[in-house]
Formats: sequence, C-alpha cells, structure tokens
Amino acid sequence: MNFLVTLVLLGQIIGCTFGTTLSQEFDCNGEEAEKLAKLAVKYINDHNLHGYKQTLNVIKEVDFPEIVEMVAEMTLNVLETKCHVLDPTPVENCTVRQQHEHVSV
Repeated sequence: MNFLVTLVLLGQIIGCTFGTTLSQEFDCNGEEAEKLAKLAVKYINDHNLHGYKQTLNVIKEVDFPEIVEMVAEMTLNVLETKCHVLDPTPVENCTVRQQHEHVSV
C-alpha cells in the first residue's frame, strides 16, 4: 500500500513541480535524484492524514518516459517512523520503526 501511494504521489509531485524537461541521462545516485526523492517523501508526509511519517531509505530506480516530458517515475523504498503524521517533529528527528513494531493490517 505504501509503495502504491508513494508512486502515485511522486508522479503528481514531479508533474506539478517541473516546467522543464529533465535530462535522460539522470544519475540515480546523484544529488538531483536525492532532492527529488526527498521532495516526494515530504509531499507524502504533508498529504497523509493518518498513520506515521515516512522517511527515505533507498532510491531504487528513476525513469523518464519519452511520451511524457515532465514526469519522472521513481521507485523509492521508504521506512515508517515512530512520529505520527500530526506530530510537528521534523521527519529528520524521528526514529525509524523496527520491523517487529509495525502494525499488521
């Protein structure tokens, strides 16, 4: 579920944020990819109304479809923190939940 939400919201972020075409030779490990990923995670945390804040773990893939010039598809691995979305603590100061602390749904 988190992956689907992340992917959909990321597409919206990048589509609404950038007015220029991004380079096809985009480095997944570069600063630009990290800035985009952090922007996506911030957007997700700002628009999530329930649950806990997410933090970026790994940028797995960045793809720019040729048909849509202003959209980048990113596959991100995010981790759930112990800070509730309504908690004003910055996500950088939140502790990441251990696997055994996750709630099963």
